Amino acid sequence: MIALWCALAFAGDFDDGLRVERGAMGTLASWSIGNLAVGVPAGLQSEGRSRGFWLGNAAWNGVNLGIVGLGAAGIHGRVRAGDPGPVALARQQRALRRTLLVNAGLDVAYVATGLALRSLAERDDLRGMGDALVLQGGFLLVFDSTFLAVHHSVSGRRRGGR
Repeated sequence: MIALWCALAFAGDFDDGLRVERGAMGTLASWSIGNLAVGVPAGLQSEGRSRGFWLGNAAWNGVNLGIVGLGAAGIHGRVRAGDPGPVALARQQRALRRTLLVNAGLDVAYVATGLALRSLAERDDLRGMGDALVLQGGFLLVFDSTFLAVHHSVSGRRRGGR
């Protein structure tokens, strides 16, 4: 009984959660496609630090599109399965929040690694890769933090908006 009460207290609306996730995946897909559309041609036409920057961005955004694909598949599976009920929904929400918190920590590590690479690399193309890491890590930190805040807001409606 206590487990059921806790689940009801922490569960948000299933459909609202899916809307938030779809919106986040759409945002990440748009960012990634835009970066690839600009980055690949720019990287192939440039040299040195600029080439490293543009091709580093392209590589990161190829990974981001893979994440979008996995996210979309997960959303599709949850839609097909339907509302899992309050206990399972609360478990899914906690898992997503935990994932986003870990991701935010990794994003900080990406920025720090990019700053170190910019400063310590002897080759210009590697400095450009460092620049790309700083940009992508910074974007992902804002993205993951915003996704977490919006998800928390939506999932907190039933528990009084906390």
